[in-house]
Amino acid sequence: MEKLTRREVVQRITSARQSGLSIDLSRLDLSGVNLSRLDLNQANLRGSNLYRTNLYRASLTGADLTGVNLRRANLSRANLQKARLVDANLNEANLLKANLERACLKQTNLSQAKINETTHFNEAELSGLNFDGLDLTKIKLGTVDFNDASLQGTYLVGLKLAGLDLHGINLSQANLSRADLSKTDLTGANLRGAKLIGTNLEEAHLIGVDLIGASLEEAYLGGVNLKWAKLDEANLLGAVYTQATIWPDEFDPEDAGATRVVSR
Repeated sequence: MEKLTRREVVQRITSARQSGLSIDLSRLDLSGVNLSRLDLNQANLRGSNLYRTNLYRASLTGADLTGVNLRRANLSRANLQKARLVDANLNEANLLKANLERACLKQTNLSQAKINETTHFNEAELSGLNFDGLDLTKIKLGTVDFNDASLQGTYLVGLKLAGLDLHGINLSQANLSRADLSKTDLTGANLRGAKLIGTNLEEAHLIGVDLIGASLEEAYLGGVNLKWAKLDEANLLGAVYTQATIWPDEFDPEDAGATRVVSR
């Protein structure tokens, strides 16, 4: 893999633009290079190594970063709108104040990345993305696609996730206490060991969900569809449900501590 300096990268960008060609920086070793404030819009960086690369305030709108190693990279204030980050490694990357609106992050690894309310994911595609262990309570997610994403052990207390399509998502050991999951589709999701204390699950779709060992104390389960759900060792003490709630065959909710109510 060819190693380039900042000067050589700038030369390639200038040459490509003067020739009317696309910027090709694919399969290069750019690890540790200072690429801050560079215009890399629409650039092809597929398969390159950007480990610890400084991309502070870099413009990467529409850039192709498929399979790129961005571990511990500085992407603070970077513009990644419509960028393609499929299978990219952003483990421990700095994404504070980064703009990822409408970016494609399928199967991307964001574990231990630095993100907060200043990181924008509005309309981003996050299917299959690894968010494991992150605190997502202050993140501006906007309208996102979480299909098949991994949010194992994430902190989601009090978040409004009503009506989202989260089927197949991994939320094992996640803390969703007091979150709003009403009318959310969690079909086939993994919620093993999750905390759902006081969570609103009204009319949510929990068909085939793994809730083994989950904490559902004081959760609202009115109209929830739990057909084929796994509820072994789940704690339902103080949870309430209605006549419209569908339970797995031969499961007795009152034996598990839940109480039936007429309405909320």
